[in-house]
Amino acid sequence: MTAALAAREGITGSLDVLEGEAGFGRAMGDNPDWEKALAGLGRDFHITRMTFKNTPAAVHTFAAIDGALALQRKLNLRPEEIQRIDVSTYRAGVESRTMGGRAPRPRHASRQVRPSRRR
Repeated sequence: MTAALAAREGITGSLDVLEGEAGFGRAMGDNPDWEKALAGLGRDFHITRMTFKNTPAAVHTFAAIDGALALQRKLNLRPEEIQRIDVSTYRAGVESRTMGGRAPRPRHASRQVRPSRRR
């Protein structure tokens, strides 16, 4: 929407933002297949297959959160009854939790499941 409003006011951008030497296509791979990329243009709208996140967390934490909530419902637990939760996950889950190696800020730490690595 912002781009459309800017264009209406005469603002322009790079003409080769997609296929240029420093464009999106080269950023995503060495040799983009534009015929394949544009095959469904105007006919296939991916927004019709969109889903909504059921928790405000990274995708890698969904299974752990869903499992914890299911256990909470099944066992009729109150949060104050839970002393500890251990979660094992894969590398991307750990990296997501630590946001690229940095410790999460307190507001994130209190809202996301904290995965642990098995050695």
